[in-house]
Amino acid sequence: MKNPMKTGVILAALCGLALLGLLAVGMRHDPRELPSVRVGTLWPDRALPQLLQAGLVDGRRDWRGQARIVNVWASWCGTCREEHPVLLSLAATLRAQGRGGQLIGLNYKDDATEARAWLQRLGDPFATSLVDADGRMGIELGVYGAPETFVVDAQGRIVFRHAGALTAEVVARELLPRLVALAPSPRPSPTRGEGEILSKPLPPRGGGVGERGPWHPADDDRLHALSAELRCLVCQNESLADSTAGLALDLKREMREHILAGESDDEIRRFLVERYGDFVTYRPPWSARTVLLWLGPLLLLLGAAWGAWRHLQRQAQRAAVSAANEEASA
Repeated sequence: MKNPMKTGVILAALCGLALLGLLAVGMRHDPRELPSVRVGTLWPDRALPQLLQAGLVDGRRDWRGQARIVNVWASWCGTCREEHPVLLSLAATLRAQGRGGQLIGLNYKDDATEARAWLQRLGDPFATSLVDADGRMGIELGVYGAPETFVVDAQGRIVFRHAGALTAEVVARELLPRLVALAPSPRPSPTRGEGEILSKPLPPRGGGVGERGPWHPADDDRLHALSAELRCLVCQNESLADSTAGLALDLKREMREHILAGESDDEIRRFLVERYGDFVTYRPPWSARTVLLWLGPLLLLLGAAWGAWRHLQRQAQRAAVSAANEEASA
């Protein structure tokens, strides 16, 4: 005879395992570790001031002819402090090879005075540090936070991104071999449409007026509705509308500027997806890259249901055999 209590316990265990599987899959997907959608694209066409020197630097234009390593750092970043000895060692290696100018810093959303004091106190490994005071270059690069590191080839194209602190192993395995392999080559002619959004001038900051005109009360509702459709990349389980994380606030400010510039919701979504990937949307589009996001939970639940069905089928077969044996022995 079947034991209903035992069957219920087994079914509950199978469902619990399925839910744990869903949780494990979600916890394993750290968006910082996802391949950057910026790899393969040109360095953003934006000139930035330097932290310790006068003048602006436009990486796409000024770095032509020689590859660069660009490290995103900040004086407020504790992980950057842990990473700093690795950068000093990398800088020494590059200087010994006559390539000290290939290590660039990108000071991210920092106080300039604090940043200068930090380099003076701990040592400056960079040929120069560019200043991204408002985080807009970080948004162009799809940065989640400091530290992150990019390798840019001699044509100004991003070929590698590392999220998190550099280690000696990462430098030896990923950075230095790429820097050696990236030999200068003639500047290619840009193809039509290449980096279309990257090359597009961003709307002005500070004036509160873009191409479209001043901000209207109805725009608040539009911004809230649009940001509710998008994921906070720091919190992951909250929308941009609900999050108060620093990156979420930066992205909402950026969206506001794009609304002022007269862009549609689709254009703003595309801007963010091209920098942070489909993960930034709560409902990723159906594609080969996102099929597991859509089907993964369903497949796990179907697997649990199949396991439960097989278990019940075996029980029924055993019960039938047992009943037949009892009749035969009677």
